[in-house]
Amino acid sequence: MLGKIAPEEAWSVLRDVSQRTNIKVATGALHILDFAQGGDLSDSEQTELHQAITRYTRHPIP
Repeated sequence: MLGKIAPEEAWSVLRDVSQRTNIKVATGALHILDFAQGGDLSDSEQTELHQAITRYTRHPIP
């Protein structure tokens, strides 16, 4: 699910997930890093992450 995206896009994704889940950017970033390494991510964060990646990346994930 997680692929390579440009730094500007990644920042937009982090901000968007943070705003939509009411979680601080730094906390959300830690959650996403943990998820990328096989950890868990709450359903709401996972949903918002997928949607933000689709909104902000040049090559959205299908």
